[in-house]
Amino acid sequence: LHFLCPKLLLPENGPSMQIRTQNLAATMRSFLRSARGNVAMMFAIALIPLMIGAAAGLDFARGMLVRQQMSEALDAAALAVGSSTGLNQTSAQTLAQQYFNANFTVDTSAYGVPTVSIPSGGYNSTGSVQLSATDNMPTVLMKLAGITSLPISTTSTVVWGQTKLW
Repeated sequence: LHFLCPKLLLPENGPSMQIRTQNLAATMRSFLRSARGNVAMMFAIALIPLMIGAAAGLDFARGMLVRQQMSEALDAAALAVGSSTGLNQTSAQTLAQQYFNANFTVDTSAYGVPTVSIPSGGYNSTGSVQLSATDNMPTVLMKLAGITSLPISTTSTVVWGQTKLW
């Protein structure tokens, strides 16, 4: 301990406990006032929010990739429903889910299982279909900050039978 606190080097028949306590307090005050090593301490303190920000960026990038795959699979499902005739709301929902599952190639054990839905009034057998897909993607690194899932959603609308597009 003598190499850390030279003021604590005391002879065997040294000063009283009060003087030793005063020396220890003086050493602690000088340690707290010391500016040496502040860069390392500041870096360590700043590293925590930097790591949380990097983790959030990685999980958001994963979420955007999943959303893009969901959007592509949902577009295929909407086109399949739109090109099929004689469907009602229930059969359109079933067909949309089947096409979505066939085209969604993301590992559902790692990224969650999206649900496809047709909102009420979202299917009109003579002109349009609107589909939506939602997923709660489990996070990997944001769990450290207490965020366990990331909500992802996308919609797709297909309209057919129009002769003028403008």
